[in-house]
Amino acid sequence: MRILFLIHKYPNYVPDILLHGLRKTLGPEVVEYPRKDCLYEGVLGLGVCPENQLCPGWFPEEDGSIDRDDIGIKIQKGYFNLIVADQRIIPWQNEILLKSGLPLVIIDGEDQPARIPAGKWIVCRRETDGSDFSIPLPMALPEEVFNLITTFDSEPKRYSIGFLGSTHDGARRDLVESLSRWYPDSLFATTEVPDDEKPDPGGRLGRIDYYRSLQQCRMVLSLPGAGYDTFRFWENSACNAVHLAQQMPVFIPDDFAAGQHLLRFDNPDELRIQADLLLDREDRRRKMIREQRYHLYRHHFSTCRATYFLDRVNQALGKTTYRPGSIPGPVSASVFQKEVFENIVGMDGNSHKPERDQNDYQKDSPGLYLGLVRGENYGWGVCSEKLIAELSRLAKVHVVSEQDGSAFNRQLPGDFFQALTNVDLYPIFPGAKGRRNFGYTFFENELTAQSMKNARDYDLVLAGSTWCRDRLLEKGINNCDVLLQGIDPEIFRPGDLEPPEDRFVIFSGGKFELRKGQDLVIKAVKVLMDKYPDVFLVTCWYNLWPESMRLMQYSNHIRFEYRPGRSWVELMEETCQNNGLDPERVVINGLVPHHRQRQLYLQTHLGLFPNRCEGGTNLVLMEYMACGRPVIGSFTSGHKDVLTRDNALLLTELQDYMVRDSDGRLIARWKEASLDEIVACLEQSYHHREDLAALGKRAARDMAGMTWKESARQLLDLLGG
Repeated sequence: MRILFLIHKYPNYVPDILLHGLRKTLGPEVVEYPRKDCLYEGVLGLGVCPENQLCPGWFPEEDGSIDRDDIGIKIQKGYFNLIVADQRIIPWQNEILLKSGLPLVIIDGEDQPARIPAGKWIVCRRETDGSDFSIPLPMALPEEVFNLITTFDSEPKRYSIGFLGSTHDGARRDLVESLSRWYPDSLFATTEVPDDEKPDPGGRLGRIDYYRSLQQCRMVLSLPGAGYDTFRFWENSACNAVHLAQQMPVFIPDDFAAGQHLLRFDNPDELRIQADLLLDREDRRRKMIREQRYHLYRHHFSTCRATYFLDRVNQALGKTTYRPGSIPGPVSASVFQKEVFENIVGMDGNSHKPERDQNDYQKDSPGLYLGLVRGENYGWGVCSEKLIAELSRLAKVHVVSEQDGSAFNRQLPGDFFQALTNVDLYPIFPGAKGRRNFGYTFFENELTAQSMKNARDYDLVLAGSTWCRDRLLEKGINNCDVLLQGIDPEIFRPGDLEPPEDRFVIFSGGKFELRKGQDLVIKAVKVLMDKYPDVFLVTCWYNLWPESMRLMQYSNHIRFEYRPGRSWVELMEETCQNNGLDPERVVINGLVPHHRQRQLYLQTHLGLFPNRCEGGTNLVLMEYMACGRPVIGSFTSGHKDVLTRDNALLLTELQDYMVRDSDGRLIARWKEASLDEIVACLEQSYHHREDLAALGKRAARDMAGMTWKESARQLLDLLGG
């Protein structure tokens, strides 16, 4: 899908964040015009941005693949599928654009709803409850900002409640002053917004100090600004603190639930009552913070907002006759937007999708309800996205959501298949129940008494690997079976791109943590680098979760220190250098979009996966193999469902690796590969590169039979559909 995004040079949170999400989702197919230089320079939202307010690297770097040439000609020839425009550039005065017949979406990201003239376009608006027939489009949080905020998770809690913001009216200042009297240990400071006259107002913290200070609070406060929807709200949602938010009369898709994800209030007294209930309850605060962050991650990253935007726009265009190459007859903005709104959110405010031809999941049944979490670049997200897509082609399905109320329906008329969130087998949608209930789990730690109790709530628990299923059986959970993950053959397939002839390039992927075994990779690759100057290492280790990353400090093989405030690249470069790797021969990648990973894989010779445990089959491993590249892999846990002696170099010299908590209790039983065997396999591959091609071809052939389509078919068979 090719999108032209007509942009205004002045920073504007909503269109800028939407552009960020679209670019990360669709890559160079999204062309902003003209080039918005301030985004690449690290400006985020502020029209006047002092250097200490910059957020370097938040916007994807431009690698020369964005083609901004001959935009007018491309519009006339229908090159783009969709045109998106910031309302500040008044696109309705552009004759070329209007006569092109291309769908046009206007983005109103202003503090107060902008006056947009009648015309044949869709309006997406930040400050709306949806009753004006526009598509609600609130802000969101870029992953890069989330990662920056979470680097300060370990800051000691020094304050009860924190609010560091700008002053827009006396009401906000009065509330803050009242709270300061009630909570003398709070952190409250209000300053002016930077402008041309005062580009750096006194008392305003830089971005790093601002996030560090917020993370020192047990609770953080969101108040309306010039508009109701503020970027501070989304930043606060990422903090390791309970979020207190004033009620907002705007529509947020998949909104945070009061009492579960955050605390909402209408007046100071209500705020005080709610805050007092939680300030001294660390257990409840921790639970709410976990729920809050997970909900943010599932629904409100900029990539999630981009997906929501595309879904709603596509639904709108599908309802009307508005298609590329044809212009609808005269229609007023209010009528056209009313049609759009009814199609997208329904007059009752509930979302629904257009009807489509589908085979029934079961004859005379209402279909299959799916409790899965959409997303990209993390295992559950990819798994959910692909299963939803493939099941939708094979059966009548409904994806449950909080927006339409199905997430809280304990009498769903059909069968309900949902993700289980952790080793305790808790459902991701605890408020929903179906006619029959099925859970899907991946875990690596020891099952608990709670696991066995929760397993009784399901007709069948499906495990992501045979190893995982066997652990269930070991604990007497007999209502279980196996559902393996798949690969997308349209994305991950062999290609003509080859690695450099003058280098031997090793790939290592998976989030950086002790379980994934990157410490063994670093140690083994160092041995080869010390011997051979043409050995290079390419990594895709990006980890969104600092808590799991910190476990690498317990490695016996490398030195690792997690230092908050460091960028991802700085942290990984420092780790590799501290452990003897030549920094000139190590490539540190950030979060690589799912659809771009194949190109990276094809430019390497082989993948190294000495993982200590995988509850699933390791999607990165499978997708790498599907590209026709050979792997060295630990023959343990979920890897055993994928690897054979014919399609991989197996690491079979394994030792027990027991993980215990601070009280000495066993929490995980893993296996660790032999460092000597890893080095031997690397040496063999280095000296016999001609053998790697045959191994890679067999790997690709085997993975071609393990697709998401096949996984969906197996699921329906297991459910009896």
